[in-house]
Order: sequence, then C-alpha cells, then structure tokens
Amino acid sequence: MKYLCSRWLGIALLALAPSAYSYDLLDARHAARDYNADFAAARANLSAGREQAIQGRAQLLPQVGASANYSYTHLTLLTNLPGYDSTSYGVSLKQPLFDISKYTGYQKGQIGTRQAEISFQASEQQLMLTIAQAYFKVLLAQDTLAATQASKKAYQTQLAQARAAFDVGTATITDTHEAQVILRCSIGAGNQRAE
Repeated sequence: MKYLCSRWLGIALLALAPSAYSYDLLDARHAARDYNADFAAARANLSAGREQAIQGRAQLLPQVGASANYSYTHLTLLTNLPGYDSTSYGVSLKQPLFDISKYTGYQKGQIGTRQAEISFQASEQQLMLTIAQAYFKVLLAQDTLAATQASKKAYQTQLAQARAAFDVGTATITDTHEAQVILRCSIGAGNQRAE
C-alpha cells in the first residue's frame, strides 16, 4: 500500500512538472544569445571590428624607439695595452605633424568599428525575429491542439447525446449517424493539423 501511494505521488509530481516551469520568450532569447552559433560569430566580428578603431588611432600616436649597445674591444697581445669597452644608449621619438595616409587610416578604423556595431545590431534583431517566430509558432500549435481536443470532446458529447436520444426514442438514427460523421471529420481535421 505504501509503495502504491508513493508511486502515485511520483506520477502526479511528474505530471505537474512541465507546468511548474514555463519557458517564456525572455528565456528563449537568453538561451539563443548564449548558444546560437551565428550570434556567437556576430559577437566575435563585433569584437574584431572594435579593434579597427584602436588600430587606426595607433597610427596617429607618437612612435618611441629605444636602443642600447655595449661592446668590448680586446687589443692584441703585442701592444700590451688594456682593452676598452664602449656603451651607447639612444631614445628616439617620432611624431609627424600631419600625415594624410595615417589620418585616413584612422578614419577608416572608425568607420570599420561603426560598421561592425551596425552589423551586430542587425544580427541581434534577426536573432530576436527568429526566436519570436519560433516561439509564437509553438504557442499557436499549443492553442490549435487545445482547440482541436476541445472540439473533439464536444463532438463526442454530442454523439453520446444523440445515441441516448435514439435509445430513448426521441431522435432518429440519422441524428446518431450525423453526429458520428461530424466526430470523424473533426478527428481527421485534427490529424491534418498535427501533420
């Protein structure tokens, strides 16, 4: 008896489980943003596109160079002079006042970044459109299934009433056959909708 009660309780909990958590449009959006391969590619393209502005700006920045040199000269043994070493250091800084090619590269980087951001926004909106279409198709299918099941139940009730009326003698066999045909047609239409 105890086993039977726990078994029925488990079945009841499983039957209620799908309704305990409903997957809404916002959850679908978050899941698609995390797991959609096309959107991940668009996100990577956005990241690469943002680097174009940084690379373009780098052309306008000053260029600093540093150098260091150390050498030791060893004299030959015949001169009996000690060897000597030399050390040199250098720093250079270059900043062109105006270079049209570098300024054009800077503008090109800014445009590339804007283009990447616009492309990302377009792919984000395309993803949302795809999610919404799929989500509403599922809702429509659920509503269609519920309506088909409700009409089937209504036609079954109508058939049962027609049979009861025929058994009592208040209706003809034609009413019963008509109710059977309507029920079969509704079942056939429901099967076509399911396909």
